[in-house]
Order: sequence, then C-alpha cells, then structure tokens
Amino acid sequence: MKLARAALGAAVALTACRGIIGYKSIALDVDAARDGMAGDAACTTAPSVLFTTDKVLTTVFAGAGYVYAQIGLPTAITPPDGAIGDSISNSGLVGCPLTGCGGTPGVVKDVTTIVDAAVWGSAAAGDAGLAYTLASELLDGGAAEAGAGGVFVASGSGGNASVVGSHLDYPYLVTLQGGNVYWTNDPSIVSGSAAPWSVVASPIASPQQTTLMHGFTGNGYSTSTTALFADATNVYVVAVDGNGMTGLFLCPVLQPAGGGCHGRPVELLSTQTEDSFATDGKDIYQAVNASPGGTIVRYDIVTHAPTTLATNLVSPSNIAVDAVNVYWSPAMGGVIYYLPKDGSTGASLLVCGLTNISGIAAQAGRVYFAATDTENGSRWEVASVPAPTAGS
Repeated sequence: MKLARAALGAAVALTACRGIIGYKSIALDVDAARDGMAGDAACTTAPSVLFTTDKVLTTVFAGAGYVYAQIGLPTAITPPDGAIGDSISNSGLVGCPLTGCGGTPGVVKDVTTIVDAAVWGSAAAGDAGLAYTLASELLDGGAAEAGAGGVFVASGSGGNASVVGSHLDYPYLVTLQGGNVYWTNDPSIVSGSAAPWSVVASPIASPQQTTLMHGFTGNGYSTSTTALFADATNVYVVAVDGNGMTGLFLCPVLQPAGGGCHGRPVELLSTQTEDSFATDGKDIYQAVNASPGGTIVRYDIVTHAPTTLATNLVSPSNIAVDAVNVYWSPAMGGVIYYLPKDGSTGASLLVCGLTNISGIAAQAGRVYFAATDTENGSRWEVASVPAPTAGS
C-alpha cells in the first residue's frame, strides 16, 4: 500500500543521524509532539546493509532464516507500446540469509521471462519455508488467464520448490502458517475481471484445496485484496470495494476436521484509508494511514476490542511487530518509529536518514527494512538494526 510521500511538520530538527557511515547527515523536521516520540537516541544506531541492488524494492519480509525483498517495475520505465508488461526484467524476488550475503542477493525466483507484469503474484515466508504464487505457472510470455496459475513452497533459498496448487484461477496473495499455505484467488488484480476474490487453504505436505472464504456483493468488499496473513487461530484478508473503503476480514484457519467460515468471513473493521496490518498471534495491529491524525491501534483477536497505542501520526505505514514492539514508518518516508506493544511508553525513533522506505520486517532480534540507498539514489538496499529490547 504505497502512497505519495507525506509532508512532515517543521517544529523540531532531529540531527541524530550525523556520522553514520554510508548514511547522509540530515536535519529531519518532525513535529515531535504530534508524532508522540519519546526521544531520538536510538537513531544513532548504524544500520547493517545486507545488500544493494539497482532494482526497485517494493516490500520486505523475513522467515526461514532469510530476509526477502520483492522487486517491482520502476515507474520511470514506460513500455514502448504502453502495455503493462514490457520491461518486466525488474520483476521477481531476491533473498539473503539473515546473517548477510556479502552484498549480493541471490535471486530466489527469477521471473524475467514473464512478459505480463500481472503474472507475478506475491511471496511470504515462515517456519515451513518460502511460499510464492505465479498467476501463470507456464511462464509462456502471455497474459494471465484462468486455470494457468500456481502456488509453490520452497526452502529458504528458493530451491526445489514443491507444487501446492496448479491450474489455478488467478492466485495472488499468499501466506504460511502451521504447515498450511493460504492464498487468494483474485481475478480483479490479475486479470481485471469483476469476479469476487476468495481465500483458499491447503496443507503443504499433502496438497488438498479448501476454500475458506470469499468476497461477495452483499458485504461491498468484493473488488480486490491487498493483504493476507494468518496466526494459529485465524486467517485474515484485507479487501477493498469500489468506493475507497477497506475492510479486514477473518476466518478460522484450516484444521484437520475442516475449518473455514462457510465462505462468509467475519468483518473485524472497516476504514476509508489504505492501512497496514500485522499480527503477533495474540493481537492485530493496524497503522491507520492518515495525515495528520494517523494512529496505531491494537485489536484483541478474541474480543475484537480496539486499544489505541499512538495518535496524531503522519501517514503511518509498513507496520511490523515482534515479541516486544510494534514498528512503522511514514508512507514512503525516511524514518522508522517503534513503541512497546503494551503502550507503556510513547513512540521513539529507531532509524532515520533514509528515503523511500518500502517495507519493514522484524525477525530474530533485528528489524529489517528496504529503502533507497542514501548515497546512490538509483540503487535500493536491504539493511537491519538491532530490535529494541523491553525497557530500552
């Protein structure tokens, strides 16, 4: 969910980024009172760069011992015939061990032979490995069409992928949890069709597809899906309608005895902003993307009761959570904030001096992010910093 760069207020100059090797010394104007920041001392931590690339990175996630970045088509590239899919050599997925990869990412799944940009779906990682979708498993250079998609699960390095689903209709978003893989079939995203989306589940070890829920005209959110994630209890999907409304829906995860919600999911919330969501398996966290007036909200998974953790933020986006903290950055901004999940203190700066942060992931005691290389604006990088511990 990428929006235009948010304008930051000009009240307090934060210059804690001076002296960080490889990062520009800047004066970042932020309205500290409005953003609810507790301080900027942690911003002096120098990020550790795992790799840089000349590809545009659209998101970052971690799991199975790797950090991954999805590659997107640069907006500056205009296909000569106006078609969506030309120059798609920049599409794909790169990965690197959490410990680093010597500056060069490995190509986890190379989709450079695909002509139609819609053919590439999405990817996610978990304890079971790496899952990804292709809306046209044949990679034949043609437009995506019904019955040509696939869902795959591979090791962390992307090798020896197993087929969980084939000959599928428009698979798009994917996530892993508890030995199962979940994905959305989304005709509107992949092919432009008006048909509603659905969420499908399958065990990884013995593939067998079960439809858990789907969009339908009655709930107004049948247009398309924008996020999919799961915990031990529920699978969650974020869907939008044709009037700018966004809804978060949940449905029980796949169980040996069945599971699902008979096609009709429970609506947890609806909003008029393009928000980001994350879960720690206990609660749902929402970054309400508004400016000014953005908030970070925690929802109890059982009662669905909301608790507001931070208010008056500037377009919070790219939300992530670990055992201690919740993290976010302003949409396409250059800083990362965090606060304790229990809301015991206000927000603090974790990283500053960046540009175009396009994703945040918290894994194994570190916070990973993708952003434009501040020393070379034509390159992107994936880097990390230590995650703050409780009470720090």
